[in-house]
Amino acid sequence: MPSSLSTQALTEFCAVAANLSFARAAEALQLHPSVLSRRIKALEASLGTPLFHRHTRSVTLTEAGAALLPHAQDLLSRLADAEAMVARFSAEPTGVLRLALPTSFGQIAIGPLLADFRRAHPGIELELSVSDDYIDLVEDRFDAAIRIGVFASGAGLKARRLAEIPRYLCAAPEYLARAPEVNVPSDLAKHDLLHFSPLAAGPVWKLSESSREVEIPVRPKLAADNAVMLRQAALDGAGIALLAGFLVDEDLRSERLVEVLPAFRPQPAHVWIVFPDRPILARKTRAFIDFLVERWKAGPPGANVD
Repeated sequence: MPSSLSTQALTEFCAVAANLSFARAAEALQLHPSVLSRRIKALEASLGTPLFHRHTRSVTLTEAGAALLPHAQDLLSRLADAEAMVARFSAEPTGVLRLALPTSFGQIAIGPLLADFRRAHPGIELELSVSDDYIDLVEDRFDAAIRIGVFASGAGLKARRLAEIPRYLCAAPEYLARAPEVNVPSDLAKHDLLHFSPLAAGPVWKLSESSREVEIPVRPKLAADNAVMLRQAALDGAGIALLAGFLVDEDLRSERLVEVLPAFRPQPAHVWIVFPDRPILARKTRAFIDFLVERWKAGPPGANVD
């Protein structure tokens, strides 16, 4: 049996209880007094008890009406809170969105998307920190960061993994033509190696063959914290580099670079979006996450989707 306590009925009951007058309550609700009176009588009939004592110039609550009133007010208040919460998802996000991006990935994979994001969300202003330095999102008041590698949860942060980026050992054909052959990982010790220094605390390259992992100690001829510079050094024939797919996919397709030891691929890197762990995620941050997920359904440049 459907309940007679609809939102409309509770709203009208509370209005009469607040005004202690059908006329004043009807005016507040923009109803004719006779319509409101008829509806309250119908509510009382459905409940099987009167809610108001009716006097010549005013009304007062009955015992049943007084018992119902706080529950009705609480229900209407919670309903209003629920509607406000849902409205946050439908309203256009606004405000300044502060993002921390790694240098190379930020420039190549995210930079080309920013104009489209701004067109989709004109109320959001962007502030970007493009650096490979670690940024404390909470202390430095950033809304989100893109990070590549292993995400350590905790420290007041949450994360969503967006994609998996393959990495390659690669070198220019002219370098390989003059250098010793590379048939097994141990042959790398005979070569000029180009190392991206933030990849690990120690100079070790981890390669995988099926389920077997091989660790190769690296004595780099060139180490740098900028992957774009290492890519250029590899293109110039300076040696063998370990680089992410988003940097070298086109070079490998065009054979400007050649993959070395394809049977021993470096472990892939994961792309994460990291944000402070708060009860409600800001709409502007949610908008950016949803935008990346939608645009990267097939993965960012050089990536494999989870």
